[in-house]
Amino acid sequence: GDVTAICVGTGIMPSVAYYYNRPTQENDPMGEGPVLRALIEMIDAPKYTEIKAEEQYDKIVLKK
Repeated sequence: GDVTAICVGTGIMPSVAYYYNRPTQENDPMGEGPVLRALIEMIDAPKYTEIKAEEQYDKIVLKK
């Protein structure tokens, strides 16, 4: 896939408006880092396993 709308690198600029209006670039190598870090987080995340309701009955606590 393509990484799109990556803000170009910048130094310290004199106004906040500059940062909001920075130009973007398609497939800029600066965009690869955040994508790879997100991928690593997804790989390291615990796998979702559905637990059947019948297996959870003993964990339900009713308050009176």
